[in-house]
Amino acid sequence: MTGNLVPRLDSFVGRDTERTQLAASVSTHRLVTVVGPVGVGKTRLAVEVAARLKVPDGVWFVDLVAVRDPAQVDQAVASAVGTKAHEDGARAALAEHLRDREVLLLLDNCEHVIGSCAGLVTWLLDHCPGVRVLATSREVLALPEERCLALAPLPVRSDAVKLFEDRATAVDHEFTVTDAVVELCRDLDGLPLAIELAARRVRYLPTADLATLLRTGDRVSDRHRSLDAAIAWSYDLLSPREQLALRRLSALAGPFDGSLATATCGIGELRHILAGLAAKSLVIVENDRFRLLEAIRLFGQERMWDLGEAEETYERVVTWFAELLESQLTRYQLDPAVIRALHDQRDSLAAVASWAVTDRRRPLLLWGLTLTWARHGHLTEGATLLRDALAEHPPPEYESPLLTTLASIEEWRHNTGEAVALGLRAVEIEESLGRLGRLARAHGGIGTALEAADALDGARRHQLRALELLRECDDPTGVGIVQFNLACLALRTGDLDAAEEALAEARALMTSHGNTPTFLAALWQAHGELAAARGTFDVAAEYFAKSLRTQPDLPRQVVYGLGGLALVAIAVGEFEHGLRLAESASTLQGDLPVLRYWQCRIDQAVMVAMANLPADRAKAARAEGRAMSLTEAVGYALDGVRTDRSPLSPRQLEICRSVAKGRTDRQIARELGVSVRTTNAYLEEIRAKLGVRNRAELAAWITRHDRA
Repeated sequence: MTGNLVPRLDSFVGRDTERTQLAASVSTHRLVTVVGPVGVGKTRLAVEVAARLKVPDGVWFVDLVAVRDPAQVDQAVASAVGTKAHEDGARAALAEHLRDREVLLLLDNCEHVIGSCAGLVTWLLDHCPGVRVLATSREVLALPEERCLALAPLPVRSDAVKLFEDRATAVDHEFTVTDAVVELCRDLDGLPLAIELAARRVRYLPTADLATLLRTGDRVSDRHRSLDAAIAWSYDLLSPREQLALRRLSALAGPFDGSLATATCGIGELRHILAGLAAKSLVIVENDRFRLLEAIRLFGQERMWDLGEAEETYERVVTWFAELLESQLTRYQLDPAVIRALHDQRDSLAAVASWAVTDRRRPLLLWGLTLTWARHGHLTEGATLLRDALAEHPPPEYESPLLTTLASIEEWRHNTGEAVALGLRAVEIEESLGRLGRLARAHGGIGTALEAADALDGARRHQLRALELLRECDDPTGVGIVQFNLACLALRTGDLDAAEEALAEARALMTSHGNTPTFLAALWQAHGELAAARGTFDVAAEYFAKSLRTQPDLPRQVVYGLGGLALVAIAVGEFEHGLRLAESASTLQGDLPVLRYWQCRIDQAVMVAMANLPADRAKAARAEGRAMSLTEAVGYALDGVRTDRSPLSPRQLEICRSVAKGRTDRQIARELGVSVRTTNAYLEEIRAKLGVRNRAELAAWITRHDRA
C-alpha cells in the first residue's frame, strides 16, 4: 500500500511560507484544511506538500468534485483507497482497511459535500488512529480538532509574476517579463488559475490582451475548463439569498464597507450573508472592509445583467453615494468621516459615476470623486472632472460646491484670477440659496486666492466676511479654520500679535472640535512660522517637527514641514543641514504647488546658506538632499530636531554609538533603515558639528558624552 498520489509534472512556484506552515501542521495534527477562493491554488499546494511527506502506508488522493450526492462521499473515499466490498457498507470497509495503517487522506474539493465530509472525517479519526486527513475546501469543515490554513492570492510582484514567467516560457522560450505582465497579474488579483490560463496564450496574444482569457473557456485540467466554470461551481453551491447578494455586490469595485454593502444589496441580515460568503472564500475580508476578487466580481456582474438586476442595483449605489454627498452641501467644512468613506470606496464611486451618465446626480458623484483625488495632488484630473460636471448644467445646490472646489484647485495651480472668478459665481448662487456655511466657504476661497495673488487687503475682507457668517450659523470648526487663515495673513503682513491671537482661537477650536490631520498639520506649521518670526527657533523647530509627525506621508504637507525646518537650521547656522532639507523639499515638491511667499522665503534662506559654505560642500549637501526619498527626508528632518542640550539629535547620538562599536557605514545604514548615502550625510554633519576629523575621535567624543 503506497498511495495513489501522482505528483504534478509542472514546477511549483512560490508559496515558500505556506508550504512550510502546511507541512508542519500536517505533521503535528490529524486534520488540516486548506481554504481559499476559487483558483487560488489549494489543490496544487496540498499535492505539493503531501508528495514530500513520508507516510508509511502512503498518501491517498480523493477527488470529490464529481460526487454530487452527499451520501456517496463514504463510497468515493473507499474506492479511492482500494477497499474491498463489505456487506456492512463503505465505513465498515474503511475501518477494516485502515484500522492498522498509517495513511494521509487528501480530500480535495469538499465544499459542495461539506456536511458529509465532516461526518466521515469525525468517524475516521475516532475509529482509525493511524489516519490523518488533509482537506481542501472553500470553507472549513468546522470540526473541533481541525487546523486551518487560509490561502490568499499570490503577491503580485514576486510569486505571481514568477508563476506567469514559468508557465509562459514553457510555451514560448523567448518570452520575457515586462511591466505589462505585472499589470496583468495585478488585474488577475494574483490568482494562480487565472495566471496560468493567461500565460498559456502568450504565443498567440500580446500580454496586454491576455486578460480576455478570463472568458475563453479553454480546457486547462480535468477539473476546470475555465475560471468561469470554477467560479460557477462555487456560485451554484450558494443559497438563493447568497447568490443574490453576490450578484449585487459585484456592482462595487474595490473595497467596500458594511453600510454600502447593505444599501447595495437591499436584503436583511446582510452581515450574516457576508460572513457566509467570506467563509466560502467568495468575499475577502480586509480589516473592517470587504472585497470581491476581480474574477468573481466580473462573474457576478454577468449574472446580474443576465437576470435584469443591474439597473436597480446601480441605482441603489448611486443613491447611497448621492445621499452621503448631499449631507455635505450646506457645510463650510466637509465631515472628515465622509471624506474617508469616499476615499476608501473611491473605486466603487468611480465605477458608478461612469455608469450614471444620464442621472441628474452625476455631477454630485464627480464632485465626490474629485475630493478624493485632489487630496493626493491629482489636480489636473480633478479640474477636468469638475469642468465636465459643470458642463452638465447641474442644479444650483450642486453647482456651488463644484465651483468652490474647482476654485481651490485653480488657486493651488496658481490660476488665482480664475479661482476668484469661480468663487464670485459661487457667492451669487449661495446668496440666493441662503446656505450660510457654503456662502462662507465661497468667501473663504476667494480670500485664499487673493492672498496667493498678494492682494492681502481683499483677502482679509473676504475672510472676515466668512468669519462673520460662520459665527452666525454657530460653526466652531469653520470659525477655527478661518481664524487660522486670518493668522496666516497676519504673519504675511508682520502683525505677529494679531497672528498669535487668531492662532490661539484657531488652536482651541480645531483641537477641541476635531479636525483632519491635514488641518492640524497646517496649524502646527503656522505656529512654527510665528515662533520663527519671533526668533525662538527651538520652539519653531518643535512645531515644524510636530507638523511633519502629524502627516508624514502627505507630500504637500511634507514639503512645508521640511521647508520650515530648513529655515530654522539655516537661521541657527546649520547650513549644510538646512540645504539638505530645502533641496529635499524642492525635489519632493515636483508639480505640487507651493505658496509663492513661502517659496521666496526658502529661496532666500538657501542663498544665505550657500553664501556661508564652500561651493563644494554646498553642492554636496544639495545633492544629498535630492537623493532622499520621502521617508528618508522625514526621518532625517525629525532626527535633526534638538530636544536636549546635546549638540546632536537622538538619531545622531545613536549613530555615534554605532561608530564606537565598530560598525561600518553599511551596517549602520541597515540598522537605521536608510541608504548608505544618507548615513554618510549624517556622519559628515556630525563631524562638522563636533569638529572631529575621523571615526576614532568621534568614538572618543561619544564615550565622554555618555559618561557625563
